[in-house]
Amino acid sequence: MKRTILSFLMMIGLTVLTQSTTAQSPGGVGTTNLTAWWNPDVLPLGDATSWSTMYPAGASAIVLTDGSAPYASVTNTPTGNHSNYNKTIDFTGNVANAAGPMAMEKTGTLNLLDNNATTAQGTFFAVYFFSNSASGQHIVDYRESGGDAIQFRKLSNMRYATTTSNSVNATKDFTEDGMPMLMSAQGNKVSTTSLEIKLRSLDWTGPGTNSSAATGGQLGLTVGMRKANSSSYTGPFQSFLSELIFFNTDLGFIDMLKVESYLAVKYGITLDPLAATSGGYLTSASTAIWDPTATLTFHNDVIGIGRDDGSTLMQKQSHSFDDIQRIYLNSLATSTASNTGTFTNDISYVMMGHNLGALNETAAATAEMPSGMNLVNRIGREYRVTNTNMSNTFSIDMTLTNFTNFTSNPGELCLLVDTDDDFSNATVFKVPSNRLGFAVNGNVVTISGISTAQIPLDSTRYLALASFTIPAPIDLVNFDAKALYKTVLLNWQSGAEYNFSHFNIQHSLNATDWADLANVEGKGSDSQYEFVHNTPNMTANYYRLKMTDIDNSSVFSDLKIVEFTNGNVKVYPNPVTNILWIEGSAKELQSIKVYNHLGQEIGHQLSFEYSNTNLVTIDFSTLAKGIYSIKTINSETKFIH
Repeated sequence: MKRTILSFLMMIGLTVLTQSTTAQSPGGVGTTNLTAWWNPDVLPLGDATSWSTMYPAGASAIVLTDGSAPYASVTNTPTGNHSNYNKTIDFTGNVANAAGPMAMEKTGTLNLLDNNATTAQGTFFAVYFFSNSASGQHIVDYRESGGDAIQFRKLSNMRYATTTSNSVNATKDFTEDGMPMLMSAQGNKVSTTSLEIKLRSLDWTGPGTNSSAATGGQLGLTVGMRKANSSSYTGPFQSFLSELIFFNTDLGFIDMLKVESYLAVKYGITLDPLAATSGGYLTSASTAIWDPTATLTFHNDVIGIGRDDGSTLMQKQSHSFDDIQRIYLNSLATSTASNTGTFTNDISYVMMGHNLGALNETAAATAEMPSGMNLVNRIGREYRVTNTNMSNTFSIDMTLTNFTNFTSNPGELCLLVDTDDDFSNATVFKVPSNRLGFAVNGNVVTISGISTAQIPLDSTRYLALASFTIPAPIDLVNFDAKALYKTVLLNWQSGAEYNFSHFNIQHSLNATDWADLANVEGKGSDSQYEFVHNTPNMTANYYRLKMTDIDNSSVFSDLKIVEFTNGNVKVYPNPVTNILWIEGSAKELQSIKVYNHLGQEIGHQLSFEYSNTNLVTIDFSTLAKGIYSIKTINSETKFIH
């Protein structure tokens, strides 16, 4: 049953009649032909002593039980989070024919699907992950008295065998790739093509040949072992099992896609990694949420978050298997269940994939950016993001390989957003004006607060991470402050004023705590400005200009100091670069002490030279830049070096 990209586009363009959706079901395909749905969401963390179906529920539920310890373990934090922050059952340590094997079972005829007779129909889904490469592991062992059966196990390859009599038509052997797997099977053994296996929605066609095989053993369903008879267990499964679903019909194309999409979004599995068939993702309402046919270039590590009540899906955070890409509501939590974020709308999703670009700056990426935006360089990886009915904000994490030729300062990061993957005319989103947040932790860059401002409702956008410089909002030609009687006169001159807003004149008594004296609007390039401070302190006064651009970014001028002295001592120049001159009476200069900004005396570090009894020079060229003070017999003067 090959499915092409063209057929996917044609099918989602038609009105599709699906099964009844009166009850929640995987993919929202309805419960008419759903015979059993084992969903780990219903399990408590810890020992897996039993596992009841989500459907059927209540008194009709089918319960798999493990009668004695040791038990498999339910966890939502396996190593590497390979279950995408969801619950999974860990069978690590399972041993064949042990006193208490890790096997959950329900004996007797269950009639979950048919696959033995010519007209038999049935569809089976399993989500699992092999953390152990040992051969002989049985995931599912199912058998009915009429010959319908499943023996799903790992030999040298994976094997899915049906019916209780040997048949090459009833067996499919396929390879395992060591990543989380979504596998499905449907059909019967009537011919070489009547049994179909799909791996992540991709039809399995080889390589290799299928063996003539059959199943044999106890009637019923056993998970985690093969039950050869009432008391003999073999082939222990020693890895992870997440979800099992049985239908007693061969699902149609659309319903297969809907179940596969539900499982793929939930467990972070990319459908059709080779893009050989449709690879589309559908909601329970048959809405397309990800269409790889738009550009297969971005159909890599496809992950998403979403709410879909018809499928019981509430996926608040997802990540790629290598954990390089993450997407999540609110703050990233240990599990999706513990994430406190919320979805406003039902059937709302955000899906993302990438172009396999380099996770560091590249010359080719840097060459493809908008001009005139003070952009410096760009990361090679690009993301395609699709919003379906999603009104909530979300975050994206990406782990860079390195920061070579790129900044790790979050204040210099920006997001490029475009309607295609040509970023030369992209919209640039910076902070704080666009309410995005950027953070850097090690090599992980977080972009938070992504909203419909960047990805509008029901649209697709392309994203890339770039850096920019923060230019001074104005070219300050000069800035001066001087005492004028008992006031201070400040004057300054601007050069270029491009997109400039205003000056804040700031005053301080200690060069630490600042207060605004006035707000002066920009007058345009090459302008002169003047301000008189009428109430300065009669000792030291510090001044600076805060210069603010129209996008609210700011820079500060150098400090200027104005000091009203007692007239007996003159200290100059102020600020001083190298040599400071002190002029006063011989009596006043009998004691000269120098202090740093911490109040520590540092005169022993300096060289004093007396030209005469009324004039002293001190060389400050070896000291660090900062604020210092000179104390003589009756005066104290602060100055800047």
